[in-house]
Amino acid sequence: MAVLLRDLLADPGLGLIARSSHCETMELPISWVAATELDDPTPFLGGNEIVLTTAIRRRTTSEWSTLARRLIDLPIVGLGLGVGNVHRSTPRSVIAAAQQSGLALFEVPIETPFIKVGHWVAERLYAERYEMVQRAAEAQDQLTRAVLDNHGLPILVRTLGHLNGGIAYVIDQYGSVLASSQKGVQQHLVGGRWPLGAERGFEVSPIVIEGVTIAFLCTKSPTPNVELVSFALNLIGLEIDRRQAILTGQRALLGQVLEDVFQHATSSRESVRRLGIYDISMETANHVIVAQVTCSPERLRRVPWNLRTTLGVPAPKVRTALVDDHIVTVIPAGEDVNGNSQRIAKYLTGLGSDVRVGIGNAHPGVTGLRLSYFEARQALQRGSGIHRCAPLTLISMMMSQMSLLLREGGESTLTPLLRHDAEHGSDLAETLRAYLANNLASGVTAKQLAIHRNTLGYRIEQIERLTHRDLGSLTDQIELWLALQASANGSDL
Repeated sequence: MAVLLRDLLADPGLGLIARSSHCETMELPISWVAATELDDPTPFLGGNEIVLTTAIRRRTTSEWSTLARRLIDLPIVGLGLGVGNVHRSTPRSVIAAAQQSGLALFEVPIETPFIKVGHWVAERLYAERYEMVQRAAEAQDQLTRAVLDNHGLPILVRTLGHLNGGIAYVIDQYGSVLASSQKGVQQHLVGGRWPLGAERGFEVSPIVIEGVTIAFLCTKSPTPNVELVSFALNLIGLEIDRRQAILTGQRALLGQVLEDVFQHATSSRESVRRLGIYDISMETANHVIVAQVTCSPERLRRVPWNLRTTLGVPAPKVRTALVDDHIVTVIPAGEDVNGNSQRIAKYLTGLGSDVRVGIGNAHPGVTGLRLSYFEARQALQRGSGIHRCAPLTLISMMMSQMSLLLREGGESTLTPLLRHDAEHGSDLAETLRAYLANNLASGVTAKQLAIHRNTLGYRIEQIERLTHRDLGSLTDQIELWLALQASANGSDL
């Protein structure tokens, strides 16, 4: 409870006497007590003080009126005039100025030292602060228990709404409500989107994990308890992080199942059984979405790029996993594959600049799931953004199936060229790429590279010497071409 002037005047131990009617109506909380004899103390006051004076300097009625107005404009809580030394009682001119200006004026008898008034206010301010700290500690304890008792985000947000005197809810980047303190909170969203801020009557606070904003906490504006909301934000982040750690393990297991299916490491019957454990049905057609972002694998695992799944919020039958540092999503035919692809891309944008999403067609059965995966992987190679699959080629399927071997073999084959280019500033690798792309046509290749044909011939000799390959041999041409493809698309394979 705030310390008010009427509480101060009501204490019989102080013997203070109200001298203006405004003493009863003053609702400003007392911030401190200041004793002064300055002509104009307002430059040295911060506001909401009790000002005490003996009025040693005699003022005219006009001067008292001017001072009263300045004190009201600051504002202060009240003016206490000490009597018994300079003045036997409060002068009528002071009372008139206070009454006219709206100043709360009270009289301090000589038996009550100013310091006693100061002690009275200080003790109650300390008690008020202690009570606030105690209430905050109890509120934080309730929020913490909601997490420690494994009640999850819904109870945590509901508790916050109760303690913070209003609505609290968590939404994702699309305005979808993930948890709320009361039912029907969707009506507070504007057009299905999350409110922009205080102009909508809400405080919107970002929930950040690994430097990425993954959701928002919305509370009523102005927030009654800023410290409590800040504490809740930390707990919500910890709760999401905890659930993400659990989900990471589950995704790793599903990722292993999917990888075995895609690589044909298990029979069709065993694949159906293992996929059924994760509620992936082979009786209907399924799309496969493959997504990739330029960030460390560890960061990709830590940041909850699918928040609804992380929090266990009911969602369509969409299953996600990590396969070879790619996000693989299985979506039954009929579900919103485009919407899910856009959501995945938007979440991953916070992790890295280069986000690629490939979408495979819907096919039935285990073979169809495998085919959709290779379609998505081929679409992924088209570059940044979201791409639908194109007809599969034999080469793309072979490279998808043998991605690891191709990458390792390609790196081994091209290492001498790449090292030479790095040490000498040459372009042997690009020369080889252009030469093969132009079907070994020297004139076309030299023109494309803007070099003399003799220079091209010298580079070809260097390439053959460094790689120990003969570009006149079809077998060696194919090997070098595959190595270049694996080197260029190693992050996409």
